[in-house]
Amino acid sequence: MQTLDNFEGKFAISDHNLIPELLVEYLSEIFYDKIENKWVATKRHQLASVSLDAINEQLNSVWEGAGSVDKIKSLLQESRSARWSAMIEKEPKVKVSVPVPTLDSDLKLMDD
Repeated sequence: MQTLDNFEGKFAISDHNLIPELLVEYLSEIFYDKIENKWVATKRHQLASVSLDAINEQLNSVWEGAGSVDKIKSLLQESRSARWSAMIEKEPKVKVSVPVPTLDSDLKLMDD
């Protein structure tokens, strides 16, 4: 049985719909800033804005043949952790309390 982890060749993906799910996850993380609509339900559709040449080039730069799935998983986790850490660091350290209007606070009493 042929599995992704047994793949020995070079990637030459010709259709976004043919990308294996693990690689979709990895590529979605690597090309995070280039993905236009991050809220599309299917990640394969998110990658539609990334050229297949760029996808193949990225995959071929990290794929080392059979057994590379663990490397891809590790790279995915590292990239995701770095992005999340950067997001956390950008958060203000001191939070400012902001009053939130409610229905009751916006009611005005009117004299008849």
